[in-house]
Amino acid sequence: MLLTVQSFTLSLRTMTDEDDPELDSAAFLGELRTLLERTLTP
Repeated sequence: MLLTVQSFTLSLRTMTDEDDPELDSAAFLGELRTLLERTLTP
């Protein structure tokens, strides 16, 4: 889990484009949230 959060944090600037709503930082962090929720849900 730590490696996942770390990779998302380090990739935020290179993987987002604020002009594209599907690639903005909110969408990117939404993907991280979904991944963490699915991992941590019993």
